[in-house]
Amino acid sequence: MSDPEPAVDAATIYDAFADKYRAYSETKSAYIGAVDDLIAGQLKTPPSVMLDYGSGDGVRGIELAKQVAPVRFFQADISDEMVARCKELGHAEQVFSVNTPDWAADLPDVDALVCLWNVLGHVPGTDARRNLLAELFSLMRPGGKLFIDVNNRHYVGYGRWTSLGRRIIDAIKPNYTRGDIRFDWNIDGVDYPASGHFFTPAEMVDLLKSAGFKIEKAQSVHYTTGDVSNDLTEGQLFYVASKPA
Repeated sequence: MSDPEPAVDAATIYDAFADKYRAYSETKSAYIGAVDDLIAGQLKTPPSVMLDYGSGDGVRGIELAKQVAPVRFFQADISDEMVARCKELGHAEQVFSVNTPDWAADLPDVDALVCLWNVLGHVPGTDARRNLLAELFSLMRPGGKLFIDVNNRHYVGYGRWTSLGRRIIDAIKPNYTRGDIRFDWNIDGVDYPASGHFFTPAEMVDLLKSAGFKIEKAQSVHYTTGDVSNDLTEGQLFYVASKPA
């Protein structure tokens, strides 16, 4: 058996997927809207500086910014095509390509940072995920809040016995690489070897705390209905974390 093809990086895949991104996002409107409402409910006063990290085509972040009314609003993405689309919308004060060295040099300290729809799961490897969260932590002012949601390895929608089995083995013998997946993503007739990651609640606690964050809230959001639950097996994992003052 031959080895699988190396996974294509997220920037290449999202460049190719850009034309379909808006239509696909609209099929997930219940879930997206529920997460955005959770964020807006946490921001009782308009943030001074808001960063949409992993902005995609920019539409969602702009709608969220309209809800929470930040004084200054910025967006950032790894895909050059997505960065271009954000710039075309013209709502953000500046749109950054995170592929650029020192990309955040001109970014003021952030007090509301959103990193949504499993952006962290597109980062390959635990060390790289730790590094990204540490970087996001460094961009924030003391007291600032991070809002992040990720795919859930323990989601009961994969089957209750599957979920239970995963919870047992992950509790007895933790190994974050169990959440790594490989798949082919077909875009316009072309198969892109892709990779992703599904997280456990314990893993997210570890990653966020090791970056310096204090976890304020953990909930799940159903990927189809948008139902919000305190049972962390019921959907996507959603966290509110803060940088200690």
